[in-house]
Amino acid sequence: MRVRLVLMLVAFPAGAAAQAPSAVGTESPTLEETVLAGAFDAIRSLGSPLPGTSAPFCFRFIGWKPSDVPDLRRLPVTKGPLLGRSECPRTYASWVRVVDSVGRDITPTPPPGHVDPYEAEVWRPVLIAPDVMVVRMQVSRKLETRVIHCEVSVTNARNAQCGTILHLVH
Repeated sequence: MRVRLVLMLVAFPAGAAAQAPSAVGTESPTLEETVLAGAFDAIRSLGSPLPGTSAPFCFRFIGWKPSDVPDLRRLPVTKGPLLGRSECPRTYASWVRVVDSVGRDITPTPPPGHVDPYEAEVWRPVLIAPDVMVVRMQVSRKLETRVIHCEVSVTNARNAQCGTILHLVH
């Protein structure tokens, strides 16, 4: 079973991310899953924005056919839940203070125990040489966004090199 999430221009039903088939991991990982696993490992070694906590991690895949979206349960991403973009809880991070007409602070506050989610956009890996694929990811949390570029060996995904090419605090 493949995970179906929201893509850039076409909406597909989310929710499949939470369903677990009876035999997860019985199929061999696809090339894209192998490349993404190598990229996630390399990003984590950067002291990356990938969480090691139970924060929700919400994915959006850009440029992927629905049938090719990777099975997130195979990827070493996070300890927290993996969600489709439409299932992602809201973030309460904001530089804006909301006031009513008499100046009272009515800025929304998070409920007790709320953990702001990570939001990741993952572009489909592109083959740039016979043995190298490039993948671009944008990972955001609260008021911070990083754009990450990875080059991953197709024959040895552990031989991946990633770097932050843009870091924004907004």
